[in-house]
Amino acid sequence: MQHLLILDYQTDAERKRIDYTIEKWSTKPGVRVSKPKGVVVLFEGESLDEFVEDVYSRIEAASGPPRIYSLEENRPSITKKIKRLDFSTARSKDTVENFVNYLLAKQSAAFEFADGDRKIYAARTRKGHVQIVVALEDGKKVRCLISVEGYGDVVDFVAGRIEDEMNVFLGGV
Repeated sequence: MQHLLILDYQTDAERKRIDYTIEKWSTKPGVRVSKPKGVVVLFEGESLDEFVEDVYSRIEAASGPPRIYSLEENRPSITKKIKRLDFSTARSKDTVENFVNYLLAKQSAAFEFADGDRKIYAARTRKGHVQIVVALEDGKKVRCLISVEGYGDVVDFVAGRIEDEMNVFLGGV
């Protein structure tokens, strides 16, 4: 069964990432993925035949007839993946905060905004895009809560890298 996907993008960089994904998936066995040339049109209404006749009258014969499919919207059940990391240490809050800032810079995570005591970052890897939420709680011990959110393998990949680095920093605690 064929599926028509309409993938909106905001920037040229996003379009290139979509093109890369299409190219990568087009080489997988048992999968046919292509990016049709031309214009994609969604038509709803009673006069499809009149519209198609009007289109036929305006295109070159060499272009071939348009391919027309009946569609019904399909919303796959893909849920956001969240990996939560929780660390405690006797080190000072400033020390932990400085290390987390270093660690996120090393992950090429960009600060997006602060929401109360939480800081939100975005990171992009070849595996995809994630959002990283960091909260530090100061008490008897400093508690560092890190949440990595996104879709697919990138969540475990980024969370694993952060967890490994934090464990080294905290001395295997």
